[in-house]
Amino acid sequence: MKTFPEVLTVRPILSAAGEVPMPGSKSISNRALLLAALSSGRTELKGVLRADDTERMMESLRALGVSVEIDETNPESVTVEGCGGSFPVRSAELFLGNAGTAARPLTAALALAGGSYLLDGVERMRERPIGDLLVALRSLGAEIECLGREGFFPLRIGERRSVSGKAACHISGEVSSQFITALLLSSPVYSGPEGLEIIVDGHLISRPYVLMTLKLMEQFGVHAEDQGDRFFVPHAAPPTWLRVTRPERHTFSRLERSPAQLTGPESALPEWDAIPFRGMCSSRHSSNAWGRELPGEITGSRRSLLCPGNSTVFTRTARRFRMPR
Repeated sequence: MKTFPEVLTVRPILSAAGEVPMPGSKSISNRALLLAALSSGRTELKGVLRADDTERMMESLRALGVSVEIDETNPESVTVEGCGGSFPVRSAELFLGNAGTAARPLTAALALAGGSYLLDGVERMRERPIGDLLVALRSLGAEIECLGREGFFPLRIGERRSVSGKAACHISGEVSSQFITALLLSSPVYSGPEGLEIIVDGHLISRPYVLMTLKLMEQFGVHAEDQGDRFFVPHAAPPTWLRVTRPERHTFSRLERSPAQLTGPESALPEWDAIPFRGMCSSRHSSNAWGRELPGEITGSRRSLLCPGNSTVFTRTARRFRMPR
């Protein structure tokens, strides 16, 4: 059994040099995995982050009858055989651990598709509220029973009842952007002849994460309209409503593009001329699915490097930074 010292001393770094590969994104990976599962045909995802959230998502998709294959030679490469918007397994028990990025969108997708499902997680997951999302889903006809406290896991999902009139729901924008993402990712499962309208009440927090969702949906041919305080997903008839229209090979967590698509001016930040530097490091990542528009996680990591003493240069394929003496 590995032992660790009682005290770990972290000394200042005087210099650094080398290249550090950037891992995939949990948020992007799980969005892409669910979209690939709901689409028609085969999708290959590269740069998928291997973490508890993504493991729970892939495990759940397999339990729902979706083929999810991991490349033995490259564990970050995952091939998903889409189910065309209808999960083959209509009754299942899913254990989601503490994976919020898996639990929320899967709750919405299964509730809007209908069936007989039990969703649960670890004790910490049972403490994470999901009530606002449940209210929105129930207004769309979803049958959801909270087996413990109202608004919390575990959940039992039943068949969805039909709702007359225009398909629309309200969701607070001030609680969690993941609730809006869950509705957006699952909207093609539900949208009727007039489409689905998601009305955001209050200020939308973490908007970059919602934009991330919209950009990924576009990669699968679903073009939701962003109207500021609401989103509209037009109707598309199955089974082709999520058919991949671009080349069959897709990469999302770290999207690979041809050299022709990577041409263009570099985005560089000024160096801190007054500070002497020693050493050069490069953290390399592939371009993302939306070109120069960065989602919340990447924007956050970008800001973390923008501090006096670090010189950072961003290009389309790498970010380079210098460590001060």
